[in-house]
Amino acid sequence: MYFNELFTEIKTTRAYWNLVRKATAPKKQTVVGPLKTESGHLVVKDDEKACLMNTYFASVGEKLALHLPPSIMQSLSSDLVTQTKIVPSLSKVNLSEVGVLRQIKHLKSNKATGPDGISPKLLKLASHAVSPHLTSLFRWSIHHGTAYEGWKLARVSPIFKKDDSTDPGNYRPVSILSVPSKLLESEINTAIVNHVMNNNLITPNQWAYRKAHSTELLLIHLKENGGSLLMTASQSLSLL
Repeated sequence: MYFNELFTEIKTTRAYWNLVRKATAPKKQTVVGPLKTESGHLVVKDDEKACLMNTYFASVGEKLALHLPPSIMQSLSSDLVTQTKIVPSLSKVNLSEVGVLRQIKHLKSNKATGPDGISPKLLKLASHAVSPHLTSLFRWSIHHGTAYEGWKLARVSPIFKKDDSTDPGNYRPVSILSVPSKLLESEINTAIVNHVMNNNLITPNQWAYRKAHSTELLLIHLKENGGSLLMTASQSLSLL
């Protein structure tokens, strides 16, 4: 009976693979063991491991930027200089209390709580009471072009990938932000996507990060249309 109930809840691909992982994968170890510094020294204390992980994760972006070929940076700069097309800008983001309330109602109660301790379940229970105040905070943030300092904080968990567990490079960071900040992010994302789509500011070759334009559908599209679209495929994949 239990498994019948589980399978009746499977309505999406994601739900299917979640069920497969629960049924086949052993419970993963969540405790991070000793970590090795660049000098080869092992650190075992929790605070030392946290500092080592933080230092490594914070340096990844800077190291990647240093390895970018100069030609790419020059190309990006020249494209910005030579661009002559007048592009309509998104000058205003309209937020309504009804929209914010709808976003709160769509929150998943079982999602993790951010550093501020405000859980999705609490927000949903008090949705009608907090939505006017959150709307005011969001409008203030958009008007001033800044986010509250507390919304920039995240609880970062290092997730082990594979190979040597003492190497910080074999972990990936998972950041848990505050729920209100993700609500604001969702509102801004909706406004930007609508602006881009309504003004035809996106190339038809852009398949990733578009609704109903997954990379899987791109592969199906290419397979059905044959080799005549190889050039289109290369342009599309370059945007992923």
